[in-house]
Amino acid sequence: MSKKPNIELSWDRIINYAYQEDRGLDSFRLTLTNNQQYKFYRLTYFPQKDEFDKFLDQFPKFIADEGNQTTRTIEQGRTEFQTPSFKWILIGMTVIASGLLINTLIDPDSGTTWPALGVIFTGILFYWTKVRRNN
Repeated sequence: MSKKPNIELSWDRIINYAYQEDRGLDSFRLTLTNNQQYKFYRLTYFPQKDEFDKFLDQFPKFIADEGNQTTRTIEQGRTEFQTPSFKWILIGMTVIASGLLINTLIDPDSGTTWPALGVIFTGILFYWTKVRRNN
């Protein structure tokens, strides 16, 4: 519970929202008409008894209901994983990892182990799924 006072936002001030899952930290972001953002974070390392999942499930329904009553449409925004700069970084990581794989295939004594390559490619695959989600 926060000791800060509650903030009331009218639906017509919200431009978009974005929900982003990551390992251990989920976030929900609202962007307002003046480009101000409100971000809500939730640690997911341990099970929590809160209504965050229920909120995430019901928020698009609230938007649909309010969309019939207001002139502004609230869109689903991009996550940090879906930005062009993150995609370029991920492409670079994929090229480097592919180079390590090719080097290991050509020279098995190169020092790169197969378990290390497995971990690297699993991480890259995880983030590619995040980039592709909701596109």
